[in-house]
Amino acid sequence: MHNATSAGVGMAGGAIGTAIAAGFSITPVGWTIGAGLLATWGFNLAYNYNFLGVQDGLDYVGQKLDDVGNWVVDSVEGAGQAISKGIDAINPMNWAW
Repeated sequence: MHNATSAGVGMAGGAIGTAIAAGFSITPVGWTIGAGLLATWGFNLAYNYNFLGVQDGLDYVGQKLDDVGNWVVDSVEGAGQAISKGIDAINPMNWAW
């Protein structure tokens, strides 16, 4: 009895999966999902094999973004220190009497 139930559940699951896949393949929503998956797969393949220098180019851009981010952080920290020192300079509690 258990084997027959397992087989029935498996066939039902397979039929449901097939119906869902068929439904996606005949609708514009399914075409869009399929095109997105295909484009993602193709891009990953191009990146992994460095096709047309995709990986090198993206690594270069990523490094430049890191450099810009570090520059922004350093600038903000420098501005914060300047503001803090300016406030300390006008605070009468810090003056040596």
